[in-house]
Amino acid sequence: MSLTEKLSEVVTGTRSRTFLSDGSNDVLLNSTLSIQRSQSAQITTHAVEKGSDVQDHIKYDPDSLTISAVITDDDLSATDPTSFLNKTVQDRLDILEEWKIEKKLIIFYSYDTDFEDYAIESFAEERSNDYGNGRSISLTLKKINIASSQTVEITTPVPKVGSRAKKQTSTTNGVSQTKSLLKSLF
Repeated sequence: MSLTEKLSEVVTGTRSRTFLSDGSNDVLLNSTLSIQRSQSAQITTHAVEKGSDVQDHIKYDPDSLTISAVITDDDLSATDPTSFLNKTVQDRLDILEEWKIEKKLIIFYSYDTDFEDYAIESFAEERSNDYGNGRSISLTLKKINIASSQTVEITTPVPKVGSRAKKQTSTTNGVSQTKSLLKSLF
């Protein structure tokens, strides 16, 4: 990405290129051909009683992104002196493969929206004369719903004064006691 593109992004607040990141490695997509966002649901095929709540019979699947892009080694630019540091096609393919194998959570930075907490569901690479030394790639990313846990301290109610269970004793066959079931819980 040239220095002028980087400055333009800072000024306008939009991106001229898309990329993927796991926080430590980035994969720049030279040309993003399409971004498709989809959501599907599993809906019961069984009959539902009229007037009943149908929400229990619908289960939404996580969001999915399908990205078609081209990556190339043609990033050298006279206007950007740091362009020689850009990763090669093979470096970027290796990073994508590593993310898939290690099941890493990644962020997709599209032109105007950031899609966080996605994992690679499928990855395809195509070599063709049309792309020279570059590759056409197709990625399907699936949203991972991250739940956060909370610790909640529960206090038991203090019994009222004088609300103790009464002991009952029997003089036949020794002494036996019966206690309140609720008292044994608290």
